[in-house]
Amino acid sequence: MQKITCGFYLIQKASFVVSVFLLVSCSFSFLNKDTSLTLVDFNDLEFDNIEYQKSLTAFLNSCKVIAKYEEEYQISRKLVSVRVVDYRDACENALNLQEDLTREKFVKFLKQHFKVYKLKNNRDSFFTGYFLPEIEASFEYSDTYKYPIYKSPATLDNIKHLLSRKEINNGALQHLNLEIAWAKNDIDLFFLHIQGSGVLRLPDGERYLLSYDKSNGHQYYAIGKYLKEHKKLVNINGYSIREWLSDHPEQKNTILNMNASFIFFKLLPDIAVLGAEGSILTADGSIAIDKTLYPYGLPMLIETKIPDYYNYNQVRDYSNILITQDTGSDIIGKNRGDIYFGYGKKAQYQANLMKYYGKMYIFIPNNAIAH
Repeated sequence: MQKITCGFYLIQKASFVVSVFLLVSCSFSFLNKDTSLTLVDFNDLEFDNIEYQKSLTAFLNSCKVIAKYEEEYQISRKLVSVRVVDYRDACENALNLQEDLTREKFVKFLKQHFKVYKLKNNRDSFFTGYFLPEIEASFEYSDTYKYPIYKSPATLDNIKHLLSRKEINNGALQHLNLEIAWAKNDIDLFFLHIQGSGVLRLPDGERYLLSYDKSNGHQYYAIGKYLKEHKKLVNINGYSIREWLSDHPEQKNTILNMNASFIFFKLLPDIAVLGAEGSILTADGSIAIDKTLYPYGLPMLIETKIPDYYNYNQVRDYSNILITQDTGSDIIGKNRGDIYFGYGKKAQYQANLMKYYGKMYIFIPNNAIAH
């Protein structure tokens, strides 16, 4: 459990996962003159290409979580402090927007309830993507399905930072009856750990959601960084890393174990993916951010490029309103965002190849404070 200054305690997750936040009351701070954010004229922004229906769906999902807490609770982050009450009018009016929703109505709604900021550093933000992967597995161990998917040990809080990925893969948790299922492919399982949750597909076609529960507490290490620095790969993405690991079985385990972080899962019957906020994630409507800097539930206008699924090796312009609903161990810094693309081959393609710079505009409730 990680303590967040003044705002709440957060049970951390991987790229996207279930977490529960427990808000705690604290005094509302005044505006700091030395702010990191600067106001933007709303009329200077372009909204012609936003997927406003997905944006509204995502925002309403955040509202459902926010509504569970008392109005005077404050969520304080390094860049923004916002009380639950500051969302109230926006959430109430968002409910009324669902019928006969148009782009014009949605933009008017944003202008009415939010101020728009950008980062003073004027640097382009860096955007990656994530998705909900599917992994072949079985509830029964066999020569075909032999890589364990573990639930969290009851004593995890006492052993965290002690067991690394290598130690666990070498059998440190065997005979503890922690296996949820057994995966068919260890590379697929490794990437499941990176994404944080995914769909478990059984041999008979039945599907379950594998959702993040806890981690072993070790810091995440990107093996793609190692492969690039040691000139084993030039173009780093999910596809190229998978291919290299498959082509080098004698080095595979050594490389995989460089990432000492290990994820424990829980099995859910409903394939509805929850972000760290506790809200259901929306494809092309949700974004993961640095949770120490931004509160959840904020709309962001993201202007960047994304891989074009229908034109191989091409990109297209992307401009959309995404809601801050998730976080990740490698999502660090003001100019950083991770777009949730959803589930399926298109989402996988976009997430694996998504590494582009662009603009980030932060929408803050009218009565909230920018630091």
